[in-house]
Amino acid sequence: HVQLAMPIPQLGITLPQVTATVPAPVVHTIQQDQIPVFHAGSEGGCDRVDDLQIKYDEIQKEVKALREIRTLRREDLFGQDAH
Repeated sequence: HVQLAMPIPQLGITLPQVTATVPAPVVHTIQQDQIPVFHAGSEGGCDRVDDLQIKYDEIQKEVKALREIRTLRREDLFGQDAH
């Protein structure tokens, strides 16, 4: 009586393990020389704004006066009811 040795197959199917690789993020940099930073001084800044406000107010007064003159001329030409 002779016994034959046969391999017994495994019942489960083995798959290769799945692996994912994610590369590290790459950041490209450029070397820059130090650039001087200039800060606006407070000298004269407020005075300049005040001067501009005064000029603006003067122009507004002139525009108002011109509108009044135009209205008066229109009333003289066409009567008070014309607008």
